[in-house]
Amino acid sequence: MKKRTLRFKLIAGGCLIVLVPLVILGMLIGLKASNALEEEAGKQMLNLAQANAQMVEMTLSSETQAAAQIAAGPDIATTVSAAVQNGLADGDVAALGALLSTIRERRGADYDALVITDKDGQVIADSQNGAYKGTALGNSYSFHDAAAGKSVIGEAVQAKGSGNPVLSIMAPVKTSVGETLGVLTVYLSLDRLNRAMTSKLGETGYGFALDRSGVTVLHPDPKKILAVNFYQLPGMEGIAEGMKAKRTGVEKYIFSGAKKMAGYAPVASSGWSIGITQNLDELSASARAIRAFIFVAAFIFSLIGVGCIFLLSRPLILPIKYAADQVTAAADIVSSSSGQLSSASQGLAEGVSEQAASLEETSSSLEEISSIAKQTADNSVRAGDLMRQAQGAAQKVIQCLGGLTASMQDVSASSEQTSKIVKNIDEIAFQTNLLALNAAVEAARAGEAGAGFAVVAEEVRNLALRAAESAQSTAGLIEDTVQKIKQGVELVQKTNEAFAELGKYRVGVTDLIDQITVAAREQAEGVEQVNRAVAEMDKVTQQTAATAEESASTASELNAQAEELTRASESLLAIVEGGDVDTVGNGPLVRPGGHDRPALPPVRKGSPGHHKKPLHRAIQAKTSAKLIGMKGAF
Repeated sequence: MKKRTLRFKLIAGGCLIVLVPLVILGMLIGLKASNALEEEAGKQMLNLAQANAQMVEMTLSSETQAAAQIAAGPDIATTVSAAVQNGLADGDVAALGALLSTIRERRGADYDALVITDKDGQVIADSQNGAYKGTALGNSYSFHDAAAGKSVIGEAVQAKGSGNPVLSIMAPVKTSVGETLGVLTVYLSLDRLNRAMTSKLGETGYGFALDRSGVTVLHPDPKKILAVNFYQLPGMEGIAEGMKAKRTGVEKYIFSGAKKMAGYAPVASSGWSIGITQNLDELSASARAIRAFIFVAAFIFSLIGVGCIFLLSRPLILPIKYAADQVTAAADIVSSSSGQLSSASQGLAEGVSEQAASLEETSSSLEEISSIAKQTADNSVRAGDLMRQAQGAAQKVIQCLGGLTASMQDVSASSEQTSKIVKNIDEIAFQTNLLALNAAVEAARAGEAGAGFAVVAEEVRNLALRAAESAQSTAGLIEDTVQKIKQGVELVQKTNEAFAELGKYRVGVTDLIDQITVAAREQAEGVEQVNRAVAEMDKVTQQTAATAEESASTASELNAQAEELTRASESLLAIVEGGDVDTVGNGPLVRPGGHDRPALPPVRKGSPGHHKKPLHRAIQAKTSAKLIGMKGAF
């Protein structure tokens, strides 16, 4: 790995000082801006969803009133009345169909079809030349409300004639005296409601609507209308719950791998829920632009900081370089005189120490294994005791379940007897009702003389009817109770059988636990013997290691001082130049803090550190040459 110079480190440090705060600031500002944009977008979506819900509500109210006006028209009522009175004659049905076709043409393409049914939901005539003939429309909940005299909004379906998605709006057709003759169903195109919505929001935003069951009824994509159940899509649990409950709110969700946010509001009259959604990536575009600007600014400031540090670092490097050369020369002298002695002594000490450490680790591992084996044996004993206790508890549970089964059977028999008594009461109430009716007839025959008796007979009849109703309700409850008690007896019997089967397995498990307990105890004893032998070996090895370390202490201390001095000099030169050091010299060494290191011992003639020329002169010559070269470089 290439070493870096002091100048490079100063420049890199300056860049980090400038870049890191700016990058963190950019991330915080971007996050804050993103949250603020999401919050504001959520408010906008909610307001737009509420506005669209009101618009759809107004449109549905207007179309419901229009359907009621058509149904209340004299031509419709007269024609339907004639068709019903004449037994749905072909001429009357054709006239009614022609009238519906004329009304549809006047209303335009928003009306897909108009259908007249009788009070039972059977189609009388339609505007599509009999396309709805034979269709039964009386099964929906909305039809029953319309037959009762109310104008209602029905379900969104696919039109039978055209296949287009439509919304059924139903209004009663009445006579002049208010009698309901049938029901007019207007199939309104859902495109009419799609046009009423303001669905565009940014580049990815749009509006949609769901019916009571979660089916999409309004959407910019026609393929999704009546084809997607929003409540069944994964990743939409939060928004689906809110829209299904007809609440107003804002939720985040995931659709087709895209993170989205939507505001939603209910449409009261139809049971629908309007939603306005938009991709979160589009909302965070502004925040990303802010972060990009901050990153560009950080890069520019870093360039300025590099220039300033480059100019200011020149006066600091030359003195440090000279001191590093002096420290390197002294370190070479100390290292050359102590290297061979330190290597031999330290090699022996290291070998013995490694052996002692290995034995110590082995002993520690054996102690842990022995402890685990003992714990395993104890746990096996406890597990066996618990299994025996569990077996006894299971027997008690089986006995309790048997008693419970007998009690529930007794309750079932009692309930059946009670049911028979209630049926007798019901029969008595029926006979009482018949007697009350006969009494009322006789009182009527008696005229004024029997008026008081007639009142009494009526009250007796009312009491008989109330008694019959109560008896029927009580009988139903008792039958339901008997059925549930029978189910409970079956469940208790199955539970009893399951506990009996469990008892068979508990015996086998208890035997296995006993075997494991014996094996764990034997294993613990064997590990304990091995552990004692290893402990004796560890004592001998520790004594040998102590002797080797004492014999090498002097050489180790001397070599350690030399290595420390060498590392310090190399680090200092690496900081300044970023390269390796190959100079030797002699000079005073100074500790950090200003304390002088003791003078080096004199070098004997013939020793590895001996030089023919004084060392300090050689160091001075080499240092001067390097300083001249450094001045030229700067």
